[in-house]
Amino acid sequence: SEPAWMYEFDLGDGVKTRLISDELRSIHQTREEMIMSLIDRLFPEGLHGNTCLDVACNEGYFSHLLYRRGGKVKGIDVREVNIQRACAVREIMGYDPTRLVFQSEDFFGNQDPPGCYHITFFLGILYHLENPMSALRKLRGLTTTVSFIETQLTGQREPVMSGWGQTA
Repeated sequence: SEPAWMYEFDLGDGVKTRLISDELRSIHQTREEMIMSLIDRLFPEGLHGNTCLDVACNEGYFSHLLYRRGGKVKGIDVREVNIQRACAVREIMGYDPTRLVFQSEDFFGNQDPPGCYHITFFLGILYHLENPMSALRKLRGLTTTVSFIETQLTGQREPVMSGWGQTA
């Protein structure tokens, strides 16, 4: 059986990647609706001519969404398996690899020049970092127009050892 994925990609002909957990579908759908509706409002003509950075892109789901809206996108993630999956989806979909780039990279080691991205995504990573303020400063330095930062906070009495952050 094919290993499960964090995101469900529709690869065409009725083929979809299998999710790690079905509850992720609604989490991802909510996140996509919130963020992409703002993108569409801020950029009603699309993202043509805009450069985008998707930090901790995982399997590249949001990178692909930005690409389909016309952006030139770079997705980075520290896990090579995620980059391999993002590249596989890009190839299956026939997307331009010069406009949709994926790299295995630690964000703190990023060497892109200041202000080289119009749009940056920083989704689901902030709460994993030892020094979140340093990461936000670095992100701000790379961004000229807008950055989308999504994180979660919970009122836990004990550490969340499994699941997706729900208090149950």
